[in-house]
Amino acid sequence: KSLAVPTTAVQKVEGADVVYVQLDAQEFERRPVVLGAESHGFVEVRSGLKADDKVVGKGSFLMKSQDLRSTMEEEGH
Repeated sequence: KSLAVPTTAVQKVEGADVVYVQLDAQEFERRPVVLGAESHGFVEVRSGLKADDKVVGKGSFLMKSQDLRSTMEEEGH
């Protein structure tokens, strides 16, 4: 049994496909994923997610922007 997420949930970070998973009301985690076939606005996730993970859909680009900004701040840029 495979999982599928909206294509809008998938972002590229440093050349890797990632999704953002909601851990609780205020906490999110970047999760690398291996993708499969794409169809009708959804893409198969072959590995990197569990069935009960809450994936950020439409807001994933904003999550990526905030994630990369905080990473740059941590690295002193």
